[in-house]
Amino acid sequence: MPLEVRTLRDEVFAQVCLTLKKVDNRRELVGLLNAANKPTGFEQIFLGAIYPQILNRNFGILPLPTTTNHRLDVEIGYLGHNEDYFFWAFEIDGATEDRPDRTLVPEQKIREDKRYVIYRLGVVGLVKPRNLDALQWIINAQVLFNNVLADLKRQNYKVTAASIPYFERGRLSLLRRLARDELKKRRFRS
Repeated sequence: MPLEVRTLRDEVFAQVCLTLKKVDNRRELVGLLNAANKPTGFEQIFLGAIYPQILNRNFGILPLPTTTNHRLDVEIGYLGHNEDYFFWAFEIDGATEDRPDRTLVPEQKIREDKRYVIYRLGVVGLVKPRNLDALQWIINAQVLFNNVLADLKRQNYKVTAASIPYFERGRLSLLRRLARDELKKRRFRS
């Protein structure tokens, strides 16, 4: 990794750590950044820059194993209705230069009974020309993260259950029957 990129990565990390109140969050961030496979530094800069937003929105984040060089794969998720876990994944590529304003085209996948999307993000060209200003990198990374969240919302959160488990179908059937019985009782009383 070139010295300029390493310096930029360390500066972004320092600025982000100033916003993190808990030491555990800093440790988690270090663990996430160290999960990169042969990093160029840009993938670590991107994840470090969006990490406070992930925490502020009460999302969880997990590193995903990868053997691809210059990449940092993470899963981001949250507990939704009925304590159901919804998630999506980022494949952050520190060697690919994508246009930050490009249309996001996520890939849909299914894992167990969950449908989720994967965003492949080339982050080298996040600031053009490669400006070594940490604040500009943080701002552009957070804008791209907000664009991804807007895309998830636009897609109507295709981060959902692929199938309803047997137990859940039975529970929903029982609730419908109880509601129908309650309506019959109300009609009978009136």
